[in-house]
Amino acid sequence: AQRYESLRDDVEARIQQAGAALEEERNTLAALMSNLTQGVLVCNLEGRILLYNQRARTLLEGSELRSGEWIGLGRSVYGVLDANRIAHALLNIDYRLQQGETGLMASFAVARPGGQLLNVHLVPVLDNDDTVLGHIFTLEDITRRVGTENRLGVLLKSLSEGYRSAVTGIRAAVETVLAYPEMDDAGRQKFLEAIRDEAL
Repeated sequence: AQRYESLRDDVEARIQQAGAALEEERNTLAALMSNLTQGVLVCNLEGRILLYNQRARTLLEGSELRSGEWIGLGRSVYGVLDANRIAHALLNIDYRLQQGETGLMASFAVARPGGQLLNVHLVPVLDNDDTVLGHIFTLEDITRRVGTENRLGVLLKSLSEGYRSAVTGIRAAVETVLAYPEMDDAGRQKFLEAIRDEAL
């Protein structure tokens, strides 16, 4: 009986130690996720949300919440992200996993209400046998970056068109001077001044 009690006490102590270690890891993970600048969703194989951070809630719910588009534990990720894009990313990951690749990740963009654009990275959670247990989604708002890149493209196009016009004028003046070597000095001077003006 004493051995049984001793064994039971030892098992209970180990359970308490494991529980304390698990609680500490959970608190560390919660603190880490709350400080991330990216939104994070952890889902099981069925797409049920097991864990998320406040940034994910902010990105996915936003100010224009539509019916069924809110996140919470146990809710489906397919209610807030495009199911077709997720399915395509999962097929991509499954194929690459079958090919023996490691460090798997699939990326896709999702348009949200109000013109918001999210960049989504999907990473599988694997066990030791490379069996998929679930998925982690990281979310980043790239609306501003895409807008900046579009404005930069417009500016570069405008700049290149401005240069093209000046280079075309310089080329035409040089070709004219070369085509007419017998041109008088006054005519040649006008073309040289045109070349200088276009270069400036």
